[in-house]
Amino acid sequence: MSKTEGVRLADFGVKLLPTGADAGVKQIVIAKILKVKPSAVTQQLDKA
Repeated sequence: MSKTEGVRLADFGVKLLPTGADAGVKQIVIAKILKVKPSAVTQQLDKA
């Protein structure tokens, strides 16, 4: 994944992901929308 993709993914994810119980569900949804692995979403959000 390129650096700009990672930044875009993090920005997109942070806007959608609330803190709380449904974060895991939204992480999977974001991953499907962006066609990446859910773990990639987690890694980018952890960096953000």
